[in-house]
Amino acid sequence: MNENNKIIFRLCKKSDKEKILKIYDDGSKALNKLGVDQWQGSKKPNLDNLEELLTNKNLYVLESDDIIATALLRNYDKDYDNIDGKWVYEGSYIVIHRFATKSEIHRKGYGKFLFKEIEKFAKNNNIDILRIDTHEENLPMLGLLKSLAFKYRGIIYIDGKDKRLAFEKKTNLNQVPQKNRCKT
Repeated sequence: MNENNKIIFRLCKKSDKEKILKIYDDGSKALNKLGVDQWQGSKKPNLDNLEELLTNKNLYVLESDDIIATALLRNYDKDYDNIDGKWVYEGSYIVIHRFATKSEIHRKGYGKFLFKEIEKFAKNNNIDILRIDTHEENLPMLGLLKSLAFKYRGIIYIDGKDKRLAFEKKTNLNQVPQKNRCKT
């Protein structure tokens, strides 16, 4: 990662649309090359609901000289209500979707940087739980999540059908899970 360029984490603008779509396309191609059916065909992310995402302040980008990464952040996902496993932490959370980096910068530290910016964003909004899901064969994302101390919690199904591995992280790791706290 080039430390000389200033990198900004910011809300998406309407003018970012084509660059984000290119990043989604890069991600789709990279997953296809790995033989992973995530983000393929009609399942590839799109921005048909860009106005809604802008209004709800859900879509974020990393910008250096150009848009280099993106993530969709929400404070709830109905698919996460039904987990074959168990969430450890209770309370408000941020769910991370459509996490992707520009193909030219894969494996150069920008994915970790984007996750750290999302953690700062969560803390600034008094939220200390992050959740994310990914395809069981998406080895690059699984490795990244492990390196960032996300913990596997079980299986969820996107729209009740697409199996995904679900992960969770408490941004303040000095705290114990809520269910294990001592009562005073």
